[in-house]
Amino acid sequence: MTFKTLAPPAKSNKQIREYIEAVNKGFDSYFVVQNGKGWYVRKASTKTSNGTLFATKTMAIKHAKQKATRKEAEVIVFNDKGTLLSRQ
Repeated sequence: MTFKTLAPPAKSNKQIREYIEAVNKGFDSYFVVQNGKGWYVRKASTKTSNGTLFATKTMAIKHAKQKATRKEAEVIVFNDKGTLLSRQ
């Protein structure tokens, strides 16, 4: 059996460009996550759980929105069980 190496798709392809933009936007998004101590705000692309802790959900969402508007990203809110509450 012979294997053929495929060429990567051209970045001039509209679908490829839109896909890359969507993935990058996802990396720039911010998570607001509830835990026993309060609400954490962290960037979605970070692998660690480090973030900024806030006492209230409102303060956490406000902070995340301020950071997300710089990059036109989303704010995704989860409760302490990991259930999606909202996307903003």
